[in-house]
Amino acid sequence: MSIADHVHVRTAYTRSINLERDSKSKGAECTYIPTTRALRTLATITERFSNENQPRSWSLVGPYGSGKSSFALFLSELLGSQAFPHTKAALTQLRRNDHLLHSRFLEETKASDGYVSVLVSGTPERLSSRYLNALMTAVGEYWIGRRGKKPHIFDKMRELRERGQVSISELLELTQECQQVLTKAGCPGILVVFDEFGKFLEYESHTPGANDVFLLQALAEHAYTASKTKLLVLALLHQSIEQYALGVGETLKNEWAKIQGRFEEVPFVETAEQTLRVVQAALAHEGIDSGSRGRIETDVVASVEILQSEGVLTDFVEVSEMAKLFTGLYPLHPVSAIVLPYLCQLISQNERSLFGYLGSRERDGFQDMLERLGSLGEFIRPDHLFDYFLANQQSIYGDYLTQRRWAESVSAVERVADATKQQMAILKAVALINLLGNRGRVRASEALIRSVYGSSASNDLKELQKASVLIHRKFNNEFRVWQGSDFDLESRLREQANQLGPFSLAEELTRYKAVAPIVARKYSIEKGTLRYFDVRFVDALTWEKIEKKGNPQILLFLSAGRDDTHMYEQNARDHLAKHGLVALSHAGQALKSLVSERLALQEIERTAKELAEDPVARKELNARLEVVKHFEATHISHLLDNPQQLDWHFGSGELPVASRRQFQSQLSSVLEDMYPKSPEIHNELINRDRLSSQAAAARNKLLSLLLTDSDKEDLGIDSKKFPPEKAIYRATLKETGIHHGTVKGWGLRKPPGDSSLLHAWKRVEEFLASTEDEARPFTDINAELMDRPYGVKAGILPILWISVYLVYEHEIALYENGRYISGFTKDALERFVKRPDMFQVQRFRIQGLRKSIFEEYRKVISGGKQPRTILHIAKPLAAFMQGLPEYTLKTRIGLSKQAIAVREAFQLAKSPNKLVFEGLPRALDYKNQGADVDERVEGFAEQLKQALRELKNAHGEMKDSLRLRLAETVGLSPSLPLSDLRAQSAGRCHGLENQTVDVHGLRGLLLRINRAGDTDEQWLENILMFLANKPSAKWTDVDRSEAEYKLADFARRFADLYRLAAEERRIALNDNRDFEVYLLKSLKSGGKFLDEIITVDREKQEHAKNIKQEIEAALQKSGNRDLQLAALAQVVDEFLKSSDQPSKLTGADEETPAVNLVRDHKS
Repeated sequence: MSIADHVHVRTAYTRSINLERDSKSKGAECTYIPTTRALRTLATITERFSNENQPRSWSLVGPYGSGKSSFALFLSELLGSQAFPHTKAALTQLRRNDHLLHSRFLEETKASDGYVSVLVSGTPERLSSRYLNALMTAVGEYWIGRRGKKPHIFDKMRELRERGQVSISELLELTQECQQVLTKAGCPGILVVFDEFGKFLEYESHTPGANDVFLLQALAEHAYTASKTKLLVLALLHQSIEQYALGVGETLKNEWAKIQGRFEEVPFVETAEQTLRVVQAALAHEGIDSGSRGRIETDVVASVEILQSEGVLTDFVEVSEMAKLFTGLYPLHPVSAIVLPYLCQLISQNERSLFGYLGSRERDGFQDMLERLGSLGEFIRPDHLFDYFLANQQSIYGDYLTQRRWAESVSAVERVADATKQQMAILKAVALINLLGNRGRVRASEALIRSVYGSSASNDLKELQKASVLIHRKFNNEFRVWQGSDFDLESRLREQANQLGPFSLAEELTRYKAVAPIVARKYSIEKGTLRYFDVRFVDALTWEKIEKKGNPQILLFLSAGRDDTHMYEQNARDHLAKHGLVALSHAGQALKSLVSERLALQEIERTAKELAEDPVARKELNARLEVVKHFEATHISHLLDNPQQLDWHFGSGELPVASRRQFQSQLSSVLEDMYPKSPEIHNELINRDRLSSQAAAARNKLLSLLLTDSDKEDLGIDSKKFPPEKAIYRATLKETGIHHGTVKGWGLRKPPGDSSLLHAWKRVEEFLASTEDEARPFTDINAELMDRPYGVKAGILPILWISVYLVYEHEIALYENGRYISGFTKDALERFVKRPDMFQVQRFRIQGLRKSIFEEYRKVISGGKQPRTILHIAKPLAAFMQGLPEYTLKTRIGLSKQAIAVREAFQLAKSPNKLVFEGLPRALDYKNQGADVDERVEGFAEQLKQALRELKNAHGEMKDSLRLRLAETVGLSPSLPLSDLRAQSAGRCHGLENQTVDVHGLRGLLLRINRAGDTDEQWLENILMFLANKPSAKWTDVDRSEAEYKLADFARRFADLYRLAAEERRIALNDNRDFEVYLLKSLKSGGKFLDEIITVDREKQEHAKNIKQEIEAALQKSGNRDLQLAALAQVVDEFLKSSDQPSKLTGADEETPAVNLVRDHKS
């Protein structure tokens, strides 16, 4: 159950009034309730109905939601035709409240169609145009249904509206003519109401040169004049006119003060009682039984008596009347009802927020509470109001003291952790009442708190005092929230503001808040290219520092006064116009005031140590800072949202801007001038500077397809599929005509004459022409292509470059990190996209005297066919050199001087051009290609062929040389073919690997000679690998020499091993006993090579033991090892000579005597 079934709010009271809207939706019922203030104001107005010279202009000043608009609408209804239902309803309502006023209004409009009501709602735009439109509409509606031709005044109003700019004098003259025409029609007067006039004033303060506010002064002065058709003028404001002049010049402040003086100011703030009576009228009670009603009335009377005793109701009528009023306000508790109007005046928008509260279904809103209150007799207490305004009204519109008290109250509630539910409710009630200050004489006394929360509230108040949350002021018997802060923000702010030195407003705004770029929508849609202007602030201190940036710029010059404006017009404007679109704003002074306050607050926030331990002060500072930031952002937004208020220049001329729409059109026109050669690429994926990962992947796929499938329609992409790369292809290549099909098939070409990409393509061709003398990186021209007048987006550039490269591939050389490469591979393409600066291009053309030597190359490369370009020569030559083994690229053995020079020419060449026309001719001694070049290059082709043949065969000839040495090593004929050499070597060396312990590597060679399974070439390569520990293709000349030396050494040891193995086999055939075979060798300088094989069995070993011991004993007599060896050498040499055994091995010439004992032990 809830009380929502018994209480509801009449919807007519829960929405705000808009004069222009609500004047057109009038009904037969009048819901306006005239308050005391409204009746007094109506009385004042009726006193000016007489036809004589007297003031007829009023400014109704009151806070937001105080009922000004509702009053103005009520007044316009009272002055309408008495035949209209809404006028009848308004007059009836007035008669219920004041018979005299009712009779005055009847008398004023009798025998007429009433007044013409010109209702103007405030907006941030020119007052003159709004007034003209409202006047034309009101007079036109008055003339509906009248016979005869419309007066000429309608034509004049139409002409003025179509013209746009209308002066104040013209509007005043038009108003006078309308009065004359209406007088003839019997109209008693014109009511002009400017609702929310402050918006017009705010517009004027931000708009240099605007002076429409003086229309108000002119109308007020004219309204003073007597006329049969009177002129009544009402201006509805939230504060007096001069209060809106903050941030404008002193002169303008004074002028606005004069305007204020033309109006009779009417403070439009109702008393709490009047407001509550309106609330009472808005609440409807249904179905409340007598028992519940009696309980409610009893509780209300008890609370009213306490309020009366506490002096709260001094300004109200007697208690019985107040009890009746508060009963009609149920379920609001009397204390809540007293607090609510003051609270809305203080921190919000007066009655507007009050009725907003009544209609609110937000947490703790009135409608929410109707649902949450379980039974009749329960009340909405002050703590419920606190929760509502805390949750839904964070922005406090009151003064500094109100903001501070609110911050203190919220902080006190937030810092209490262990209070009971009722204690928290009492704390919130005290905080809310404290917020009112002296308004309404409401004090948070113990009696008042008990009237809401019962007798137990006394103990709760004591507990809150103990917790240092509440304090009790005995002198006025009031509980207050402990402030918890002694920080004086206002004084610190003034002090800090005075310490601020000179600063550049433009630099500070740029540093603090990046302004979003302004997109030229029309241009971007038509061209398919997103273009926008970066907004940069400029002032008198920074205009000379402005430089050209990548994107187009709007340079907004902020003038703080006449001196700044003069500087701008004389010097800064022309300088800035070289770098972008220029605008002059006179809002510099107002903005600088806000920025100064923000800087001071931020400095306090940074340096004030007290804030760290003072949450109340910190909350207060943060709230103040947020407000200042909001106003600063609002000012900046106003500048950019109202371009018609600025003075615009582009180039050397003025740029007319009368509206936001025209501003957008001008932006597009400016871009047309800036980028006349920009391509039209209608694809948002690729036509941008920064690509998404999806777009980048699609572009990479497209580039790969360009390399492999440019001869296919749609680059070979399945016609039934539409991947992202296909969309990019069609926008960049197919639509621009670069990829096209003919009867011969599909291919790439230069864009046709009507292609939007042709301008950029031609610039690339100019760039290629500049590379004929020296290769240049792709990126040299990227910045130019992206800048005016081309404006190519970075995402397009790789596609453009690869397309150009493929179209001119036959005459473009490609380099990576300065090294020539024959073209783009898949890996090179990926590297190019990531680092285009690492790639260079160079264009070559065959002209003049180079043709003769080019013909000689033709004989070498193409077998008589005419090649088209240098690259048709350079690429096969480069491929030939790249295919040579490393050995060939390094060796000097077996190569002629010319072959070595040709090889070095390739290695040193920096470009195909220099190789073909300088390096190779110089290598072959053809240095001069002068006037008689045809004769001088004769024979060049044959010499080049011979050099290339030498290089081609160098590796093979080296391997063949080592094959001959291998044959000699194993004692075979060098003339044997490789296959025979392998077969015979295997037979000759079979089993020999088992006869050596391989101390010197002979075993390794024998194993490879005997290896089966490989081809003959692999067999030889395996042996060469063993000799140099690397593939023969990677040999150097040193590796070759070492291999030849090893084979020579292996040859001698192979012969010895071969003899030992043969002798071993011979003895083994005739004798089964164990034996050992020795080869005894001696070679003395100048002597003959001597050797002899000795077989020692076990019997000989026993007989020779004594001789051996005697020899060892003789040798031991000398402790010198050299003497011992010398004796052994001489004995062996002489012994072998005496045996008269000729050497069976030849070809060994040693420089020093040596004894070589090779021992094969058989077990």
